[in-house]
Amino acid sequence: MKKVHLIGLILILAISTLIGCASSAYIPKGSTKKATFEGTFSGKRFEGNCRIDIFELSDGTQRFEGNFMGDEMVTVFLRGTIIGNQLTGELEPPAEGSLSGTQTAEGNQIKGNYQLTTPDSDNGTWQATRK
Repeated sequence: MKKVHLIGLILILAISTLIGCASSAYIPKGSTKKATFEGTFSGKRFEGNCRIDIFELSDGTQRFEGNFMGDEMVTVFLRGTIIGNQLTGELEPPAEGSLSGTQTAEGNQIKGNYQLTTPDSDNGTWQATRK
């Protein structure tokens, strides 16, 4: 039974990968990419690599987009906002969940937590370094 759930999870997340490759309306045209962070995430059930791209919008606010790519080549897309050094975001459908993080004062590293609620559950930590 567990194998059936894993196959379903892989299928759902593979479809989300194809959908997520489309251009994002979340980051408006004319926004400036400020930084890319790469690192790892680790939870009770899943682990892998992560990537976060930070953008500055024309009004001076900051948003981010990125992904968690698990060991089974499953990708979960995420996005959110940055206020000061605090990141707050959500996992993109068909996955559901949230993430948060704190950027260091010098801006070279981000560390945080995530919680995956659907299609499976997991929670853990993530960290990334500026590239």
